Amino acid sequence: MPYREKRIYSGAMLEIERVHCTSCGRIIGRRPRGVPTGKAQAKINLRNAQLKLARLMCENFRRGDYHITLTFGQSMTREQQAEALAKLLRWLRKVCRKAGGGRYADGDLRYICVREDRGVRPHYHLVCQAFGLMVDELAKVWSWGRVDMGTLDGCPDYGWLARYLTKQEDQDKGRKRWSQSKNLRPPYMPEPKILKRKALSYRPKVPKDYYALTHYRNATAGGYEWEYIICIRKDRKQELPLDIQEQLDQAGCWSAYTEDMEQTGL
Repeated sequence: MPYREKRIYSGAMLEIERVHCTSCGRIIGRRPRGVPTGKAQAKINLRNAQLKLARLMCENFRRGDYHITLTFGQSMTREQQAEALAKLLRWLRKVCRKAGGGRYADGDLRYICVREDRGVRPHYHLVCQAFGLMVDELAKVWSWGRVDMGTLDGCPDYGWLARYLTKQEDQDKGRKRWSQSKNLRPPYMPEPKILKRKALSYRPKVPKDYYALTHYRNATAGGYEWEYIICIRKDRKQELPLDIQEQLDQAGCWSAYTEDMEQTGL
C-alpha cells in the first residue's frame, strides 16, 4: 500500500506527516449533505480545524502581536454582537492604516477572530498584528463590556493557542469556527511525495536549519502506521522553554522523543 509524505511550512514551524494514502490515484467523493457526522469523524474534524488555525497563526503572527479578549457585559442578541464586532474591526482597520500597519507595509489589518459563549459570558478572542494600539483607546471604543489585551509569547508552535481558542466543540451547525481577514498568508505546502511502506522504517530528512522537536508514531485502528513530526527553525530556539532548549543542545537535530498517541483512525 502506498504512503504519502506531506510537509507543511508555517512560519518557523515545519510539519512532516507520513500516512497511509487511501486516495492515491483515485477520486473519492464527499458524503451527501444532511448525513449526521459521527463522533469519530467529529473528533477528526476538530483536530484538523485546530491544525489549520495553528498553521495560520504561525505563518502570520509573531512575538508581541496582540491577543485581545472582548467580553459582552450586557444582554445582546447574536446579531447585535456581530454588529458590535464589525464596528470595532472598522475602527481597528482605520487605526492600523493610520499607524502604518505595523510590520506590514500595506497598512492593512490582519486578524483571526473566534467567538465563545458556552457556559461563560459571550466574548470574542481577536488575534492581530501589533501596530502601537493602546488598551485605553480600545476600551473607549468597545463600550459593550470588558476588554483584556495581551501579547503573543513568540512560541514557534501556536498549537496550544489554537486548541484553547477552539475548545468550544459544540459549535452551532453550519457556522465557521473562526473568522479571519482575507489577507492572511496560507502556509506553504509543496507537492506530497508518494512512498513505499518500507520508507517508514527510516527517519525522514529534516532540513539542516531545523530541529525535530516532537515525534509521534503509531498505527490506525486498521493497522496502518503513521508518523507525525513537528520541527522548528533553529533561529527560534531561544523562544522555547529552557528545559527544551537544553534538550535540543544535548541531542542535536533529532531531539524529538517518540510518544504513542491514541488510535484516531487518521
